[in-house]
Amino acid sequence: MKSILLIILSVLLCAGTIHAEAEQTSRCHCFRNREFKIDDRFLADDYLLTTSFNSLVASTLDVSKKEIIMQMMQGGIAPSDLLIALYISRQSGLTADILLAIHANGGTWQEIMHSQTLKDKQNKTAILKSITDGAEKETILRGITFWMLKKRFGVSEKDLASLKPYNFTYKETALLFALHKLTDTPIGLLIDLTKKQGMSWSEIAHNGGMSPSQVGKAILERRA
Repeated sequence: MKSILLIILSVLLCAGTIHAEAEQTSRCHCFRNREFKIDDRFLADDYLLTTSFNSLVASTLDVSKKEIIMQMMQGGIAPSDLLIALYISRQSGLTADILLAIHANGGTWQEIMHSQTLKDKQNKTAILKSITDGAEKETILRGITFWMLKKRFGVSEKDLASLKPYNFTYKETALLFALHKLTDTPIGLLIDLTKKQGMSWSEIAHNGGMSPSQVGKAILERRA
């Protein structure tokens, strides 16, 4: 792998190009099914999970939701890598563009954290330490998601620990607590609705008086 410092210098020279490409994709829309439909209850779930998670990222990691969408629509930037880059950026001062470009040039997140540039940040937080130690990506994503939920909704470690038996994905975990806070529905009831009664996420939101887009907007606008 090229020297991290050399890659950083090259990225700085082409940062404008990165933003120009992002601007070209600003009008692209991935999701066609954005509303709950009783005759196809799961149709809008992918959109609901994505828009709510992007809103959580935007509200906690100092980035606009529009920028999140543009970055992902460039192609080649996985949502998971964008999330990790945004978190490292917040904790280190390096821009997410630089970190993503280094990663695209062959640097793993562990290697990036071991660079001289980030050496003093390796143990700044438990999440950065897990990246430095080469933890599984799913572990890192869950750690960042839990951090965001604590920051945005005041979710406690006890609340998070209660979900261990249910094997929710990190996006489902984020939506679960968002619906809990935004609709005042008990966590236990939400778990029962999805795991035992087989209701879709968009159906649960609908029964709580919210459309998928309203959930996303509320995460951005309302404060716990």
